[in-house]
Amino acid sequence: MLWFGVLDESDQIPAIKWFRKQVNDSLKKIGFELQSQAYDHVLQGEERQETAVTAVGEYIARNPERAGLVDVDQFASYAYSGCVIPGYPEVRPFEPDYWDRFWRTYSHLRKTRMLRDEL
Repeated sequence: MLWFGVLDESDQIPAIKWFRKQVNDSLKKIGFELQSQAYDHVLQGEERQETAVTAVGEYIARNPERAGLVDVDQFASYAYSGCVIPGYPEVRPFEPDYWDRFWRTYSHLRKTRMLRDEL
């Protein structure tokens, strides 16, 4: 999962702790939970540039390949890959214009500071 805040003052550490607890509470009901030693990393400085984020996104998307769940270069066909940008359900990963739309949406959300009436 690649998750980052839109606002400069976003603090992702408490956000991911909250998310992991909420998801685990739900998953436990069906006999699953997130791994206890997840690789959590907060992107810093140059890691937040478009090309770096795109590279991290592709690396994550290719996890099913590395796990042998799909053939090489078939990661886009993995049924459990996806993207959620609240308020923008039409933005879909693996579409040819995905990253362009993603960055335009991100820029818009930063510029408007995520005002509710903009969504």
